[in-house]
Amino acid sequence: MSYVKFKNFIIIVLYIYPALLTNIVYSEDITNTEGIMDSLSICLTAEKMCMLTWSALEGMSFDIFYKSKADTREYTNQLANNIENTIANGIYTYTDIDSLNFKQRYYKVVISGTDIGLEDIGKFTIPVSVGMNLISIPLSTNSKKLDEIFSFQLTGSLYEYSSDRIWTIIDNNWKTAYLINTNGKYPDFDGKWFSGSTFSNIELEPGKAYWLEIRDNHVDEDIIIVGRIPKSDQMLKIDKGINLVGINYPNNISLEKSGLRESGLIGAMTENSSDRIWTIIDDNWKTAYLIDTNGAYPEYDGKWFSGSIESNIKLEPAKGYMLEVRNNHNEFIWLCPNPYNLEK
Repeated sequence: MSYVKFKNFIIIVLYIYPALLTNIVYSEDITNTEGIMDSLSICLTAEKMCMLTWSALEGMSFDIFYKSKADTREYTNQLANNIENTIANGIYTYTDIDSLNFKQRYYKVVISGTDIGLEDIGKFTIPVSVGMNLISIPLSTNSKKLDEIFSFQLTGSLYEYSSDRIWTIIDNNWKTAYLINTNGKYPDFDGKWFSGSTFSNIELEPGKAYWLEIRDNHVDEDIIIVGRIPKSDQMLKIDKGINLVGINYPNNISLEKSGLRESGLIGAMTENSSDRIWTIIDDNWKTAYLIDTNGAYPEYDGKWFSGSIESNIKLEPAKGYMLEVRNNHNEFIWLCPNPYNLEK
């Protein structure tokens, strides 16, 4: 017997209960169900299946709906109905075996026959390859800590030179953290991230991007993030120089609708004077720069170009980008509109 602590309750786990992938949990309180439901959590089993757990009054039944993309607000696919499974008094659970077959999966849990409950929690899978991967976090998570977002989904060791690690820019300096795995020799350190010889304080901030380094002798991985589809617009401070950025949404956003120009990014008639964005496509760096002709050619103002043609670069979930602000331009706060809210 063991114990798994969620946000507002502790679940007693028997041997027949699915083993969990340590630490990867998202939990949210529910305030609109008149006390019938209190909270809803999603976590990953050891086999990386999505397991939903919620607290509610005893003797209730629930319906579960799903979708495998976040491109609409509608939940038209029913996964299960009249769920009454409990693992403790007032604690209900459902494990979605079919979730293994999908890179994304989002859920709506409601009291049977009603629309009362919670929606938009789920998972997003980030494929990473051996070498350097520029990634961002596409969902809202309970924690920003590396060990609570990644858990044991990457390869660690006793030493930095043989561990997967993450790179970020803090105060204009590169900082790294590497994953510790002692194979049980020092269990208190297994799954933790270190910078040098101390616990790392690097956190995964929404809207920022990070270089994730998978060592050459390791293997490609699928990293699963659990959380919720964000409700609010994204705000991020953009400095002069190179900024590692991403989007905290599971939806694509065109550069024209990203809010970058409206927030303060500066364009020009030529690439060498314009702020621009860098991305990796098919292992090659590609750039797009913002056009601003000051009204001389209004049909081009606000467009993004790659070379002499309109760019097809877009902001994609879980990808990272380098946003370059010229040194003679100003820093600004980037307000990125939430594309999911546009579907209301």
